[in-house]
Amino acid sequence: MLSGRAHALHAAPSVRWPWAVMAAAAALAAAFIGWHHPVAPHAALLVSLLWILMATRFDGLWLFVLPACLPAMNFAPWTGWIVVEEFDLIVLGALAGGYARLALTPRAPAEASAMRADASDRLFAALAWSWAVWLAVSLWRGLAADTAWRLDWHQTQADPLNAWRVAKGMLHAGLLAPLLRQALDRSVTQTVGRIAAGMAVGTGIVAAAVLWERAAYPGLFDFAAPYRTVALFWEMHVGGAAIDGYLAIATPFVAWAVLRAATPGRWCAAAMLALLVEYACLTTFSRGVYLAVTVSLAALAWLSHRRPAGNPPRWRRVAGWCLVATLLLQAAMVLGSDSFMRLRLQRSSFDFGSRLAHWQSGIDLLDGPLDWLRGEGLGRLPAVYGSRVAEHPLPGQARIVDTPADPYLRLAGPPAHNETLAGMYMLTQRIAASQDGGMRAGLDVRTTRPVRLALSVCEIHLLYEDACRRAILDVGRSDDGRWQHVEAALEGGSPRAGFFPPRMKVFAIAVLDADAHADLDNLVLRDAGGVNLLGNGDFSQHLARWLPAAQHYFVPWHIDNLCLEVLIEQGMVGLMLFASTFALAAARLRAAWRRGVRAAAVLFAALLGALTVGLVSSLLDVPRVAFLLLLLAVLSIQLGQVRSAPAVQS
Repeated sequence: MLSGRAHALHAAPSVRWPWAVMAAAAALAAAFIGWHHPVAPHAALLVSLLWILMATRFDGLWLFVLPACLPAMNFAPWTGWIVVEEFDLIVLGALAGGYARLALTPRAPAEASAMRADASDRLFAALAWSWAVWLAVSLWRGLAADTAWRLDWHQTQADPLNAWRVAKGMLHAGLLAPLLRQALDRSVTQTVGRIAAGMAVGTGIVAAAVLWERAAYPGLFDFAAPYRTVALFWEMHVGGAAIDGYLAIATPFVAWAVLRAATPGRWCAAAMLALLVEYACLTTFSRGVYLAVTVSLAALAWLSHRRPAGNPPRWRRVAGWCLVATLLLQAAMVLGSDSFMRLRLQRSSFDFGSRLAHWQSGIDLLDGPLDWLRGEGLGRLPAVYGSRVAEHPLPGQARIVDTPADPYLRLAGPPAHNETLAGMYMLTQRIAASQDGGMRAGLDVRTTRPVRLALSVCEIHLLYEDACRRAILDVGRSDDGRWQHVEAALEGGSPRAGFFPPRMKVFAIAVLDADAHADLDNLVLRDAGGVNLLGNGDFSQHLARWLPAAQHYFVPWHIDNLCLEVLIEQGMVGLMLFASTFALAAARLRAAWRRGVRAAAVLFAALLGALTVGLVSSLLDVPRVAFLLLLLAVLSIQLGQVRSAPAVQS
């Protein structure tokens, strides 16, 4: 009888169905998103499939791949995607592959004991489930704020699906928690090492993008021009602190790579990366970045001094002092007498007063105890702030009117009595202009009152225009709602000479009048050879290939404080859960540090840097940065839970 029972147990199916369902759901979600890619659906689907297979085949590969490709996997200026992005495909592929491995791997005794230890940690479990439930409630409130919402791949930050855009970074980090715990149970050293290596590669991508952007536009050594780098963080098309948050998190990992480099070759590579990252930090001209990096590096240096890795060889000590001197010299060059940063520092008192008023306006959005308790709903800040704060409205809107006959664009300027904001909200599209000759734009337009339209083709990375060709169209009122066809030649500045580094050309259209809108259709932009340079000019694919962008005015999109961001959208409940998460992460890192886990130092410095930037910036409205921040918080909490022997060796 006993042998029969044992045989039956061994004959039981090896597939663990809850994990299999999770893997299948993630794979189907990746396929669904990839198939709807507005530019290359077949390529997106194929790459997603290959990545899922790789993540399934190679255990723990996702630990390196996710932080390595995070800065590059967003092509919003070419796709028009804001609610979703290509990085979502990478995260979903990691989830599908990781959960597939869990489903197909029989549970080992060591894993069973680890699962029991994890289940006994009631504080973390209660916190995780509480935040998951509250996140779902806040997400639903954000989506339900507009009863007419629908699934549209190209909604903006002022639309209901912005709730999903804000939620997905936190959701993805939570879904990766079981895979992260499994990796830590196997080897703390290997897990943290792969994440650190991925962070180094990702930071290198950001540094290379900054070098290209600076060389192509203001110049590598022009530090007086009022130009702030954004690298590949296209989420900053409405301003914000995406690159600020990323650099605050990533810089301690670069410093850690320098400290841990075991050979002269590795040290030189890490030191070069440190110089490039400092250049990237300096050319953001962000006071928040300067403060956050200083605080985080000071914390890392203090912890490293308290527990040195040993007596370094003489070459390391000499090279280290040379690196410090070079970093200081580079900082002095960038922040010299004619630096743009001097102007920003002179405006600090004025900017701080404006920020205080901005924060007060955000707090005033919470009307009554119920709002204070639950918030306005995820992703609702731009729409609510822009509609309720009269002195800081949204400067425009771009919406698709999806009629049965033919969809068209409705482009609006700011509300009445806000003439100074007119023209600061544009609809843009990257173009591949093969010639520098004349260009001519044409479009069908319908208006209820006379309106002026601004058309331009500029050399622009994201926020700062140069070498623009422009045209102003004065459009009269449309009689009986009929469409008019108008054309204009774009005239103006010549592009900069030379082909390297390449400078992107961007077509833009904006409404130049307050309290006015225009219906637009069939946009074309022809070069001197008669070739149409625009895609989806008839808006049959809604806003595919089109990216709304703001100019010089970003107030309603961000509250510029991480705690207020959580409070306004998730209420006091969400703020307490958020604060508890990072308090628990700090406590667990302290416990891990006491056990000899040196990786706790870099994780603490990275989280401290991000929270320091959060004093003056919003971070959760940038999905990639929010994902990285929450993933490292989960890693910190779980690092303190692991009590296996490999932990003390890291």
